[in-house]
Amino acid sequence: MGNSHTPSTSAEASVVAPLIPRVQPELAQWKVFLHAEDRRSAEFHFALAIVTIGLHRSGDLDAACVLLDHELRPTDHVGILCADELSVLLSPVESIQHAQNLVRRLDAAFDHVAIDTHIGWAMRNDGHGLFHAAARADAAMLTAKGHGNLAPDLPKR
Repeated sequence: MGNSHTPSTSAEASVVAPLIPRVQPELAQWKVFLHAEDRRSAEFHFALAIVTIGLHRSGDLDAACVLLDHELRPTDHVGILCADELSVLLSPVESIQHAQNLVRRLDAAFDHVAIDTHIGWAMRNDGHGLFHAAARADAAMLTAKGHGNLAPDLPKR
């Protein structure tokens, strides 16, 4: 009988992630971090965007973490949700257009190194907060999975 071990935590899914300071390999700690950033954003009135990245192959997790470490700004952070899904907090963003440009740059970087992804993103708003935005980003990522590789959750006009 083969020994197929499925990682029980996101930290087990990546060898590289614990070595990169901006990457949070533990889901519980990522949620604590997001909660603190949500409070900080509300208090100091700066915009945040959250990105959900689905990887086609769970074996791409380490390469994705390294790419994100190189492509993100010093104020952005990464959380590993599971073996094939990442979350990125873009902090701060100046506008929806600014966030969209940052996400497009990430999408292009993944394409450049041939890591297949589905990307969804959403802006935090004061009425609902960051966890609501994360749920919308996740839904947008699932939309991207069915209709292309990039989907925003933009406000209705």
